[in-house]
Amino acid sequence: MAEIVSQFNSGTITREQYWIAMKDFHSVLQQYQAHLVGSELSSIEILAEELNVVTKNGLKFVWRPDDLRSAPNILVAYGELDPAESKFLLAAANGCRVIFDVGANVGYYAAQFSKRMAEDGIVYAFEPVPETYQTLIKNVELNCLKQKIKTFQLGLGQAPDQAKIFLPGFSGSAAASLMNLHPEEDSREVTVKIETLDNLFSQSGLDRLDLIKMDIEGAELMALKGGLKTIEKHKPVLFIELLRKWSKPFGYHPNEVIALLSGLGYQCWTFDNDRMMPFQSMDENTAQTNFMFIQPQRHQAPNTLVK
Repeated sequence: MAEIVSQFNSGTITREQYWIAMKDFHSVLQQYQAHLVGSELSSIEILAEELNVVTKNGLKFVWRPDDLRSAPNILVAYGELDPAESKFLLAAANGCRVIFDVGANVGYYAAQFSKRMAEDGIVYAFEPVPETYQTLIKNVELNCLKQKIKTFQLGLGQAPDQAKIFLPGFSGSAAASLMNLHPEEDSREVTVKIETLDNLFSQSGLDRLDLIKMDIEGAELMALKGGLKTIEKHKPVLFIELLRKWSKPFGYHPNEVIALLSGLGYQCWTFDNDRMMPFQSMDENTAQTNFMFIQPQRHQAPNTLVK
C-alpha cells in the first residue's frame, strides 16, 4: 500500500489507477467483515497506533498479528478460543472474589473472569515476560479494569529466583517457557523474576482464594509446590494445563501433579466433548491437555456449572 501511495503522490500513476489499486486493499476489510459472522468477535478496530479486537461481550484487546498464538490472533483466525474448556473455566469464575491467573499472557482470561466475578472480586494476573506484560497492562487499561485486575510481572515457581525464560520466535508469547521447548524456533532468552504462590499470598493480606488458572508451559508442578500451603488451606478450584511433552524437559510426568493434588483431597476432571469426566491418570493415549481439580465436598461438580 505504501508503494502505491508513493506512486500516486509522485505522479507515476493516475488518480483512476490509484483508486483501482487501493480498492484491492480495501476489499480485504470486507473479507474480515464476513469472517467475523458467527465468531466471538463483534469488530476489529484499525487505529493509527494499533489494531484492536472487540468481543461480543464488550471486551477489547490489542491485536498483534505477528504474535501467532496469542488469544486475539486465535480469536480472529478461528472465531473462538478453546470453546469446550472455556465454558467450564469461565463458569467456575462465576461469583468468585479472588482468582489467580498464573501465566496470564495478554490478559484475555483475566478480563473474562472480571465479567463473571463478584462485584468486589479481583483477579491477580501474573505474567513474567516484559513485552507480554506491557500488553497485559494495555489490555487492562483498554477495558478500564484497573480496579478488578491487579498485574504482577512475575513467574511462579517452587522458590524465589531469577531465571531465564525462552520466547520462541515463531510460536510467540503464548509458548514462553522456563525450558527451551522450541529449539527449532531460534528462541530469545529473557531474564525474569520468580516468586512462590505462598509468599505472594501471605504478602497480599488476602483471606481467601477461589480459583487458580495455571498455564505456564511445563512449569506447573514447581509452581504448585511453591503454593501448597495456600492451596491446602483455601482449597481453590484449579484449572491446569498439563502436557507430557512439556513436563518431560522439567523432569516430571503430569501424573505427579495429579498425585500431589490428590493428596490434598482434590479430584481431577478432564474434557470429553461438551462434558467433563473424572480422570485418574495420564498415559501415552491421553489427548486432553487441560484439567480441572475440585474438592468434591467443597466445590460444585463440573458438569453442573454449565447449563
